[in-house]
Amino acid sequence: RNTTPERVRPLFQQPASPRLPNNKTTERDASASRLMVTEAVESSDVDTSDTDEAKVLKQWLKHSAQEAKLKKQIKDAEAELDDATYAKYPELTEDEVRALVVDDKWLTRLDADVHGEMDRISQSLTQRVKELAERYGTPMPQLSDRVTDLEEKVNGHLERMGCAVKERAFAEVGP
Repeated sequence: RNTTPERVRPLFQQPASPRLPNNKTTERDASASRLMVTEAVESSDVDTSDTDEAKVLKQWLKHSAQEAKLKKQIKDAEAELDDATYAKYPELTEDEVRALVVDDKWLTRLDADVHGEMDRISQSLTQRVKELAERYGTPMPQLSDRVTDLEEKVNGHLERMGCAVKERAFAEVGP
């Protein structure tokens, strides 16, 4: 038996409210949802003692109120931390400023950039070594022998075609 009134049922059938890029609903959306659920639970149309839906809605209201309270606490704590940080700035010594700015911020970034550049150069050099290994993988004496063989073959074809070869076409290449 379904005892959920018609105005509460759409809450279960609607897709989740649109979310902001940080995957949080706006406070306005949350307040509107809490108001709708509160009205549905408190209305005389719902027998709150019997229905599972009413129990779930009450539980949701409770958790929603806790969430709002915790969000407010977080916001207040962040504001307090910001105030404490701003108050601490004038008290910092030159060495403390140098440690924060130079050591912690700049040197960390420089270290990351230098290591990144070293990795890039290493990869580039590795690629170049592979290219050179492929290009010069065959030793020069083998290449000279291959050129001599091919030259003899070409000269043989030219002689059969009636062309006389008077001198060697390629200079001797060697170590």
